[in-house]
Amino acid sequence: MSKFKTKAGEVNKQFVSRLKSIPYLSSSWYLEKLTNDPDFGRVFNITVTDTLKDVNSDGRKFSRLSAREKVVAQINMFINSQQGKNKYKRIGKFIVAKSDKHVLHIVTALRHNVSSTPNQIKNGEFAKKDIKQIINIIRAEYARIIDAQKKRDEGVDFGDIKGYNPFLFYSFESLNNVDQLYDTDGNLIEWSENIENLLWESVKSEILQAELDTKASLIDMGIITEDDLLLIDESYKK
Repeated sequence: MSKFKTKAGEVNKQFVSRLKSIPYLSSSWYLEKLTNDPDFGRVFNITVTDTLKDVNSDGRKFSRLSAREKVVAQINMFINSQQGKNKYKRIGKFIVAKSDKHVLHIVTALRHNVSSTPNQIKNGEFAKKDIKQIINIIRAEYARIIDAQKKRDEGVDFGDIKGYNPFLFYSFESLNNVDQLYDTDGNLIEWSENIENLLWESVKSEILQAELDTKASLIDMGIITEDDLLLIDESYKK
């Protein structure tokens, strides 16, 4: 994190530019905001911890929390006590990695405000702004796979990395089964604007199913009822 910002707390744009040269990060929304949005850069931070605690209570290691407690903790950090009152730019905390050493990597950043309405999502529709953000996530993995293919053809041996295949999609696994994205040799074809509709139609059903599965899980844990959040934050009723 010390490389992201100068001692004066300003974004180190030279370092951000180096990160953007990595194929997987070349279209990163975070890096773009760090480059061009001073408010985003002022808020952005990465911390590492293994223990969570409420005010005036003893801390508990995240790995020792129950499944329900972990989800409640993640929701509360995302809401973050509504810090950042500007309705267009609210601050959230995101757990982005859970390492084998039981430490958490937590990103503090301005949240992307979802434009899709509940009725749109219920009807299987999404606002263009949200579709663009999802396509951007796909673009990152797409660039990573294309780069891995090129390195493999140049003689790079990726070896046996347990649990990881550089030629697979992980954010949206359904893309691994879309034949139109691959040539006759099984290689992912080069990115083009023409495939964006194909990509979106392929992952949309996966996103809608994930939404249903998440809702069912939250109801099963007693975190929400059919329509309302319970015991999370009074300002987040729906």
